[in-house]
Formats: sequence, structure tokens, C-alpha cells
Amino acid sequence: MKEKLKLYIERIREDSELIEEELDPSFIDIQEQDIRFEKPISVTGEAYVTDDWLIIRISIKTEGKLVCALCNEPFIFPIDIQDMVENEPLDQVTDGVYDLLPLIRDSILLSMPFYPQCGITECNNRTAIEPYLKKERSPEENSPFKDL
Repeated sequence: MKEKLKLYIERIREDSELIEEELDPSFIDIQEQDIRFEKPISVTGEAYVTDDWLIIRISIKTEGKLVCALCNEPFIFPIDIQDMVENEPLDQVTDGVYDLLPLIRDSILLSMPFYPQCGITECNNRTAIEPYLKKERSPEENSPFKDL
């Protein structure tokens, strides 16, 4: 039986392999209380071999539950990675088997925002918490020479 998302190089030397899987998000194995993955992860694409390279083109779609860094409210963050291409030299593929799960996990985690906010570019509740945020100062106020 073929294991999920393991590419066997000798099988795909003759013909490309289509990838179409729904994965349980537990393989991401993240132990953060502010990041959770509960929806299945959809992976589609293809893999093929050219000369000395394994070429993988995949799309990944899922969603994560994050907590807004400003208002501390949970929100859904959609992840939609389209046509990601990975090139792997065949001499780096040990035992002729390439496992896609680490690539998928890394791609999902790298697509997460460093400073998550419940709106697309800023917190939806920003007006309510605005009085508690640090005020921006003008360039003149920030100048180290202002008192000279």
C-alpha cells in the first residue's frame, strides 16, 4: 500500500504522479495555544523527474485559527498556497523516497503572519483599543537634536 504523500522516484521516472490528498491537520504538530489547525488540509498537484531533479508543483489549501495580536480575539486565517514549485536534486533523495509532509508543514507555517491581526491588514477592533495604543510622534519630536 502506498503511504500518503511519499513519492517513489522509480515510479515517477516513467510518468508524472498526480497528487490529490486530504490530510488530517494533526501532522503539523504545533503546540501553541494561539495557533490551531482543525480543518483538513487539501493538497493537489503533480510530481515528475527530469534529468537529475525531482520537480514538485503543489497547491495547499486550509485554514488556521489564530488570536489577534492586538485585541486578543480569535479569528480564521485562510491559507491558499497556489502553484508552489519545489526542486530537489535526485542525489539528495535518500532511498529513492521523497516525503512531502515536511514540505507541506513548512509551507503552511511560513505562510502564517508574524503579527496576526483579525482584519486583513489591521485589527477590526482597532478603534476600541486606540486609546490604549502608543501614539506616533512627529519626526521633529523623534529627533535627537530637538533640544539644541
